[in-house]
Amino acid sequence: MKRLSILFSLFMGLVMSQTVWAYKEADLQQLLTTNSCRGCDLSKVHLNLAMLWDTDLTEANLTDAHLIGADLRRGLLTKANLTRAVLSGVVLYEADLTGVNLTAADLTGAWLDRAKLLNANLAKVDLARARLFETNLTGATIAELTLRDALLCHTKRPDGKESDCDLSGADLTSFSLMGVNLTGANLTGANLNSSLLRGVNLKGANLEGAVLDMPSSVTLIRRSCRCFDSVATRI
Repeated sequence: MKRLSILFSLFMGLVMSQTVWAYKEADLQQLLTTNSCRGCDLSKVHLNLAMLWDTDLTEANLTDAHLIGADLRRGLLTKANLTRAVLSGVVLYEADLTGVNLTAADLTGAWLDRAKLLNANLAKVDLARARLFETNLTGATIAELTLRDALLCHTKRPDGKESDCDLSGADLTSFSLMGVNLTGANLTGANLNSSLLRGVNLKGANLEGAVLDMPSSVTLIRRSCRCFDSVATRI
């Protein structure tokens, strides 16, 4: 009997330890119905593939949350806590993540074009294969940051200086580059098959040996760039 009592206590302790830190259902419902949940507790929430455009999650607790493939473009996440969050493939286009805590978060393959990460904590963050076109990392903490195969283009580094746009040899197949600033970019040997290029700024870019699969794309680039004579095409 005593043994059963001990086992029951251990079981209840385990259950409580797993639920105490879980998200609040009321907070989740508020987010889903109003698209806003400032300061809410959404820790460990699973919102994979969620459409959360223009959402307001200022100072929200999203520790250990799963937002794989979620779309948070233009979202407001200033000072939110996303420690250990799983954000692979997330869209954070033009999102404001000023002061956010992303310690040990998984942002592999994330889309961070024009996002603001001023004074953000990016320690131990995995940004492998992420795209950071015109992303602002001024003042960010980047200890043990992983950028393997990430695409940086006119990205503001933590010291405020702007990076070059070296995309040489990059596989940009089916990428959306509409309206992207690629001035002075090095795109030598890049694969641009099926990429969306309308409105892209290619002034001064080097596309020597770049690969495209549509004659219309070649014509579009020639009109936009006027800076190269040989583009390899695969039709």
